[in-house]
Amino acid sequence: MKMPPRKLSTGKREMVSPNDPHYTEKRAKNNDAVKKSREKTRQKAKETMEKVSQLKQENEMLEERIKLLAKELTFLKDIFMAHAGSSHGITVDDMEIKSLLEDDDEMIEGKECY
Repeated sequence: MKMPPRKLSTGKREMVSPNDPHYTEKRAKNNDAVKKSREKTRQKAKETMEKVSQLKQENEMLEERIKLLAKELTFLKDIFMAHAGSSHGITVDDMEIKSLLEDDDEMIEGKECY
């Protein structure tokens, strides 16, 4: 596909003297605007980096909490299994608890993918 020919500008720019007060004023305003824009960009980048750092820290804390809760769940399951298997006359099979506990194990393993 061929591109259409470019339109050439008419080139009617005025030659402006750097000593012209109007030109000097426009340049000063433009320079201020550029400084302001660049400072705003730097500030936004700084805020983004701070947010990333905060979220990483929060993520690490949550990962530790997941590990702690998984250990607690395993501990409680072990206590439950020991209690259910004791002399109460109730077996784990009677309560259909074994399948529920296996489901919990699968759920925990699935969450570790995060």
